[in-house]
Amino acid sequence: MRFSIVRAVAISSVLALAACNPFPSAPQSAGGNVDTGEVRSAVEAYAAKFNAHDAAGAAALYADDPAFHWVEGGRLDYATREAAVKGLADFLTGFPESRLEFHNIRVDAVGDGTAVATVDFRQTVAANGQTALAFEGIMTLTMVKRDGNWKVIVGHSSTGQLPR
Repeated sequence: MRFSIVRAVAISSVLALAACNPFPSAPQSAGGNVDTGEVRSAVEAYAAKFNAHDAAGAAALYADDPAFHWVEGGRLDYATREAAVKGLADFLTGFPESRLEFHNIRVDAVGDGTAVATVDFRQTVAANGQTALAFEGIMTLTMVKRDGNWKVIVGHSSTGQLPR
């Protein structure tokens, strides 16, 4: 008889604990409020502005933030937004027929209002009807949502063989 009373108390305790759930629910996943479609649209808008040779429009997608920087091929090319804006404007002026094509856009939400977009790209550098250089690579854009818009805070591009 004593054993069944102990068993009944133990079972009742387990059931009571299970009913009140003493463990907190799992937190929302990182980036739970990130609309990856919005991020993708911002990335596509960047390429469209570049291809329209609208340097100011493309640069408007760069975050106005002291942490902004752009790395190309492992080298820090632009340590500030202002330097990247000037570099983009100079490039598009010097090579007015250049094109930037994005393929296979992948977006990962990494935090509240933060996402990383990775794209395969093909860039053609051209002027005066002549293609000077064409190359392919991968571009990674760390995006932050500021004032309702997605902006690039860190850009990185590298060329060469695409990883498999």
